[in-house]
Amino acid sequence: LQPVEHAVARILAQTDRPVEVYEATLRAIGQSLGWELGAVWEVDAQEGRLRCVRTWHAGDRKAEFEALTDALALAPGEGLPGRVVRTSGCWPR
Repeated sequence: LQPVEHAVARILAQTDRPVEVYEATLRAIGQSLGWELGAVWEVDAQEGRLRCVRTWHAGDRKAEFEALTDALALAPGEGLPGRVVRTSGCWPR
């Protein structure tokens, strides 16, 4: 995992914009670990729901994956992203 950690550290040091950081980080992690897809989710403070803000996909069904995740707004504990955020204690109150 050390090469992945170094790649992500370089991305964070060289990139200012969160969207570019997300895209490059997902690609670096996904390619290094052989993932098919990855996504970054953030809590919308006004809605109190989790929304996907960036996706990455290794295959050719990227548009389908993006369309499906763009349509989702998850409540605390809903779906895998909602369960991860809720159990991490990071969900805003």
